Amino acid sequence: MQYFFSKLSNNELISRLKTLHGEEKKILAQVLESIAEFDKRKLFLELGYPSLFEFLVQEVGYSPSSAQRRIDGARLLNQIPEVASKIETGSLNLSQISKLQKAVREKNKSGIRVSVNEKRDLVFKLENLAPRETEVLINQSLEIKPTIQENIKHQRDESVRLELTLTPDQMEKLKEAKDLLSHSLPQASFAELITYLAEKLIKAKKGGPALATAKPAKVKTSDLGLVAGSEAAAEDKTTTTTAVTALQVHQKQKQADAAVIPQALHEDTELILAKLGLLKPQNQPIASAVKQKILARDRHCQYRDPKTQKACSSRYFLEIDHIKAREFGGDNNPDNLRLLCSNHHRQRHGH
Repeated sequence: MQYFFSKLSNNELISRLKTLHGEEKKILAQVLESIAEFDKRKLFLELGYPSLFEFLVQEVGYSPSSAQRRIDGARLLNQIPEVASKIETGSLNLSQISKLQKAVREKNKSGIRVSVNEKRDLVFKLENLAPRETEVLINQSLEIKPTIQENIKHQRDESVRLELTLTPDQMEKLKEAKDLLSHSLPQASFAELITYLAEKLIKAKKGGPALATAKPAKVKTSDLGLVAGSEAAAEDKTTTTTAVTALQVHQKQKQADAAVIPQALHEDTELILAKLGLLKPQNQPIASAVKQKILARDRHCQYRDPKTQKACSSRYFLEIDHIKAREFGGDNNPDNLRLLCSNHHRQRHGH
C-alpha cells in the first residue's frame, strides 16, 4: 500500500487524502449510529460488561478517551439525529460534542437539567467553530461559572497537579513566551515553560548582578580570539572592559593591525568579523537590531501557498529568510527579510 501512495503525484496525493477524509467522516457517523443502537439495546450487559464504556475499551479496543468521545457522540445522536449528518459534512466534530456533553453533565450535577431543545440549539450554533470559540460558547450558553481559585493537589507519585485560571491577557502572554522560546523548548508543555522561566528568574536573582551592571573584569585580548596581526597576539596585553560598553584594545602606534573588540562579549563572531572587514558582502550577518525589527514586524511565518494564498502563520521555530538570496545579490535590508518557520525555510532552500 505504501508503494501505491509513493507513486502518486502531489496533486493526486492531495486529492486522495481529501477523499479518504470524507470517507472517514462518513464511517465515523456510521460508527456513532451503531454505538447508539448498541446502547439502546444494552447489548454490553448480555456480553458480560458492566457498561458501554468497558465494552468499547476491552472488547472493541478503543482507548479510554476515544471510547468516551464516541459514547458522548452516540448518546447525543440518540437525542438529536441531525448530529449524524453534521458529522458527515465535518461541520461538527467529536471534540465539540464531547465538550458539550461534559458541560451538560456538570450542569446536571448542580441540579439544573439541560433540555434536548437547548442542546439542539447549541449543536447548530457550534457548527464550524474553532476549539476556543466552542468552549466559550458552551460555557456562556450554559452559564458555567469560571473556576477562579487555584487548586494544588499532591499525587501518589509525589508530583503536584496545579490548576489555575488565567485572564485572556495572561494567557496570551504565556502563549507568546512559549512561541518565543520554541527553539529552546520545542514542543514544551506549559509546565516545562513555567519551570524554565522560573529557573531563569532564580538564576538572575541569585547568580549575582545582571550583565549590564557587571563589574569591570580583566580580559586578555588573546582570549577573545579577535586580535588581527602577529604583534598584537604576541604581546598578550590585558584590557579592562565591561559587557555593555564599547571595547577597544589600545595598541602602540607601531602595531599595524589594531584589534577591534565588539560592543558586547556575547556578540556573534560573524558580526565581529564583518566589522573587521573580513567577510564578503553576501556573508554579512544580520545585525541583532534588524533581527528584532523583523520579529516584531512579522511575528509569524510569512509563507503563503502561491495557488490558494493559504498562510502558514506558525509561531514556532521561526527563522529569518532572505527573499532574494544572498548568493544572488540579496542584502540584509529589512525589505529583503521575512520570517519563515524552520520547515518552510528548509523547503525553500531544498534541505
